[in-house]
Amino acid sequence: MKYSKSDVQKAKEIFLRLRTEAKATGESSGPELAMFSFGYGGVWPDGDVTAGCCGFIFALDDDGDLVETYAADDGSGSEE
Repeated sequence: MKYSKSDVQKAKEIFLRLRTEAKATGESSGPELAMFSFGYGGVWPDGDVTAGCCGFIFALDDDGDLVETYAADDGSGSEE
């Protein structure tokens, strides 16, 4: 599953907002849905980014930086 740098940036913005909201309210929410180059996906408060068709795509660390990617059999899970 390929994803773009803009996908990572969009996910980072959503993730950091979710984390800020969770700290302010003391409550963690579920994923926020967003449209990515690979289709609709969810950004989770723990930094995981998922897609309905494929599950886990990539993860972000506490600063919102890319740390883990989907390990597709064809090796296509890389940022372009």
